[in-house]
Amino acid sequence: MLRNQLIDLRPSEAVDVMFANPLAGSVEILFQTGHAYKYTNVSRRAIVNLILNPNMSLGFWINENLVGARRTVCKSEGVLARELAKHSCYELAAA
Repeated sequence: MLRNQLIDLRPSEAVDVMFANPLAGSVEILFQTGHAYKYTNVSRRAIVNLILNPNMSLGFWINENLVGARRTVCKSEGVLARELAKHSCYELAAA
């Protein structure tokens, strides 16, 4: 449980894949748009709460604990390459 943990897939219109590491206090998210972000200095208590509560809304959790938190640091990891899109849960729209 203390390593990168895949957050159980939950219905989400924004999130494709999400990994959380309660020991490091980091969260990595691939959004359905193909944009990837890594958040650091995330509340470890909030991460454990997310892992233990499979019914919690991902959108609500992200807005409260990542986007709306002053302590977190966000780093863009780029955009999912089109050739990798076939491995994603979400199909990127043709440009």
